[in-house]
Amino acid sequence: ISGVADDTEHNITIPGGFTFNGVSYTDARVGANGVIVFGATAGDITLVNAALPTGSIAAGNAFVAPWWDDIDNDAGGGQIFLGQSGNLFIAQWNSWGRSAAVAGQVVTFQVQFDQVTGQVFFVYSDVIFGGSQAAANDNGLNATVGIQWENSAGGFIQYSFNQASLTDGQVISFTPNTASYSWAPNTYLTADNIADPIAEAVAADITYTLTVTAAGCSTDG
Repeated sequence: ISGVADDTEHNITIPGGFTFNGVSYTDARVGANGVIVFGATAGDITLVNAALPTGSIAAGNAFVAPWWDDIDNDAGGGQIFLGQSGNLFIAQWNSWGRSAAVAGQVVTFQVQFDQVTGQVFFVYSDVIFGGSQAAANDNGLNATVGIQWENSAGGFIQYSFNQASLTDGQVISFTPNTASYSWAPNTYLTADNIADPIAEAVAADITYTLTVTAAGCSTDG
């Protein structure tokens, strides 16, 4: 991405799109402070991280935060690279320092979006700033790590907040819930475990009960 600097935001296009919480996005906004906001083309991505859920990111409430912190590229020449590898669309923060960065004291991490499965991977190749930055900032000690699809009590997964939870070589994966469908009776259906089966060879009207299960919760209708 050209023009990357401390506290900047940049609009990107995800070729082929990515489905996040059931919504397909082709537009996103990448922040220098370690956040990608879906469906956004304007708005700030603040350097002040917060516990999830939060509405403090003006660019939007649907985002991934592999390392939301006051990181900057003043000393290490940090860049944000975009790339495609098979089904994976990848954004990489490469050689980023912390606020008041010191040359050579940098970290590198990625977000990988699997455009087939909908999975999100946070990949950490280097989480150690080292030197004078080490005690206060290594391992994500001042960062928010997680994903949020809406600013609500049930609209996020927070991996850590201001905790030294990250290690070199670590991968954190987020897998979307897949609903299962159970129809009763299912004798005359073309298939059972789908949302909209077709009834065949039914001699009389039949009342069906559908049970939908996702994330361990079920509802009947």
